[in-house]
Amino acid sequence: MLKLVVIIKGIKLNIETLKNTFRVLYFILVLLLFASCRKEGYELIEAPNEKNLEANSSIANLMLRTSMNDGSYDNIIDNANCYNVQLPITVTANGQEITISSVADYDQIETIFDTSNSDQDVLIIQYPIIVRGIDYLETQVNSQEVLNALASACNGENVEDDDIECVDFVYPISASVYNKITELTSRAVITTDRELYGFIVGLNDNLIVNVEFPISLTLSDGTVTIINDLIDLESVVEAAKDDCDEDDDYDYNDDDGDEADFRELLISCRWMVEEFEYNDQNLTANYSSYVFIFNADGTISAEDAGNNYSGNWSITSLNGSLTLNLTMDSLTDFNNDWRLHEINLEDDGTRIKIEKGENEIKFKQVCP
Repeated sequence: MLKLVVIIKGIKLNIETLKNTFRVLYFILVLLLFASCRKEGYELIEAPNEKNLEANSSIANLMLRTSMNDGSYDNIIDNANCYNVQLPITVTANGQEITISSVADYDQIETIFDTSNSDQDVLIIQYPIIVRGIDYLETQVNSQEVLNALASACNGENVEDDDIECVDFVYPISASVYNKITELTSRAVITTDRELYGFIVGLNDNLIVNVEFPISLTLSDGTVTIINDLIDLESVVEAAKDDCDEDDDYDYNDDDGDEADFRELLISCRWMVEEFEYNDQNLTANYSSYVFIFNADGTISAEDAGNNYSGNWSITSLNGSLTLNLTMDSLTDFNNDWRLHEINLEDDGTRIKIEKGENEIKFKQVCP
């Protein structure tokens, strides 16, 4: 076999040797370029700390709690703050069969239960049903006994729990994710609380997550806040997480919210008795012509046919439930600590329903 030899200015070079040398140089160059690209990619995903979301960090925990499934809004059905029932279902409320297809249908149960304040409200569920936990896992329930057992594992009425209901994320939220093991970069677009919950659960030390800001939060009063980094996000969620009544009791639609708002509502206009049940007697006709005035100084007056009656009122709050305390000098039927059951905004005036045991008063707002 002939070997080609090149002589350049007295230097003898073997062609095969040249080829091997060029191969080695090419391989080294590729490695350098690859390393450079990887370094640039890594630096692109490695965001500043205020945008880098880490597993098990305090902000990751707050985001997880905010995205948890709220199980309290259907407590009229399951009495379970950490589960909600998947619709549709069929129930029997005080003997009346109803198909519940949406959250709005819960009002049908409430209406039946409110028909009388002297009977015992009974709800019978047709099984099987599916319930969803705060972690979005679903369980088939085949009997009331099994549902009761699941509910017993939840925190009780108005007991502090893990989920944060006073803050809501505005979707979509996007994030870049770099995997240190696979050395691949991906982009996540999150559109629901359920997706965010799963995303946070899936965080680990092998992921570098760069949240794309700005994002928005909706607070309990409806205010939308713009968030520019994770430090800002943690500060806002931490400050707002206890700013509302999460209504984690078993009394559906009881409007047991803000004491200041209730006080302002009472003193804003005059009030008349629309319904009054007391000690199994209907006293509505006895007081339907009375006009009640709640004064800002804590005094109350009632007027009827030129007669004036006076007394005092106050509001107390316990575990998110509001109580209207009434003391009238002569109208002793009103003297009690009445729990606020619900506030209904209607076209012809707001209604307030207060209860004490089986006794009930419904006031109608009368504004000039």
